[in-house]
Amino acid sequence: MSAEEDQNEAVTPADTSNPFAGKLVKSGLDAHKQNPDDPQWHLADSFHPYAPFPGNAIKWESYVYDDGTTYEGLMKEDIPHGKGVLTFGLGNDGSGGGGGGIQNAGVGDRYEGEFHSGFANGLGMYTSKSGEVYRGEWRHGLKHGCGAVHDFSPFYKAVEDGQDPQEAWKKLSTKVSDKATYGTWQGDQFSAKASEYVVNSCHIHEVRGVLEEMDTVLTKTRMFAHKPDGEVTWMALRDAQGNPAPVMQDPMHYPHGTGFLAPGPMGQCHPLPENEELKDEMRKHARNHARIFNMYNFDYDPAPKSDLVKAWKHFSKKVAKDTVLQQELAEVDARTARQEAREREARVARRKGRGGRMDPEDDDLPEPIDEVVEEEEDEEDDSGPIDESDLLASAEGSRLSFWLRTIDWQINARSILRFGMRWRCKTHWLQVAGTQCS
Repeated sequence: MSAEEDQNEAVTPADTSNPFAGKLVKSGLDAHKQNPDDPQWHLADSFHPYAPFPGNAIKWESYVYDDGTTYEGLMKEDIPHGKGVLTFGLGNDGSGGGGGGIQNAGVGDRYEGEFHSGFANGLGMYTSKSGEVYRGEWRHGLKHGCGAVHDFSPFYKAVEDGQDPQEAWKKLSTKVSDKATYGTWQGDQFSAKASEYVVNSCHIHEVRGVLEEMDTVLTKTRMFAHKPDGEVTWMALRDAQGNPAPVMQDPMHYPHGTGFLAPGPMGQCHPLPENEELKDEMRKHARNHARIFNMYNFDYDPAPKSDLVKAWKHFSKKVAKDTVLQQELAEVDARTARQEAREREARVARRKGRGGRMDPEDDDLPEPIDEVVEEEEDEEDDSGPIDESDLLASAEGSRLSFWLRTIDWQINARSILRFGMRWRCKTHWLQVAGTQCS
């Protein structure tokens, strides 16, 4: 359906002859155009899931429609919203389709996955009776995004011819996989194959990621199917005489040979079937459960040489190393503060020796106070010729300046260590203020 048709039908008024009929807003995508100030108010008086003042919350439903279409899953305001399974019936014209916004659906085709406001939207799997299966992304009832198509018709034909399903799948699985199509769909049409070099198309890794997430969505979706007391269960699951067939999810009924599945002590009263494949599968799940349990639950008294003991030793060493590093950094900070204080005192002393005159190296010192200047006025005048005391003071100042520059270089080297830098020594160990770098 085009955008213009959707907009025209979005404002269709309610049927005045039926007081329970709601306004038809379709997907409601044009609500911001109909009412820019409050788009949600445009959905009022409709059964849209996001309409204001909803009457029902999201809940599980199982519906059988007049044309034979069935839906099992989550609904809001009696509209599929969330996850569910939709099986197509005859449709309005008897050719099938019509539900979820999916076009050209055949009778018996099935969509399993995510819904939004009645439309197939998100991740979903569409299975046609012809054997073609699409798994991937959907947008408002159309295939749109990354996905893959597999053709299972050879497998279906082999099973119809009487072959064992497991044997037939072993023979044909490679053929089905080799002929699969991975790529990008836009507006329900195949756009491009998955490639590393095509712009605006899905990379093969993106497609594989979508398919991996698709498995999780399908697992959650199928949990809503074939629930007890649902309309679909009563209609679809019947025996040869037309009586409702019992389902494995009934908490009070366990068919012959399945009593071991009952919860609690009741299940322990029934033996396991003599089936090695079933037992191997149960062992595998038990090992997987134990592995996951051990990942998130620590033993208070772990066994020697276990992974937990090794991890704890490694963690203790790391904590001790970090503690030593913090102490070293604290010592460096303390030495730096002391050295800056001594350097400041030395600069004050040098300025006093110059009679209070400023020096470019003393920019960070405050202006001299009057008392210091007045005291210096009483000292002898240095405007005369250079004598022996001036030479001694100059030599002492040079030694002090060299010592201060050395300390400055050492402090800067330790500052480098503080920021986590490590120097690599190629031919010998480099001594930086008594610390080796490697």
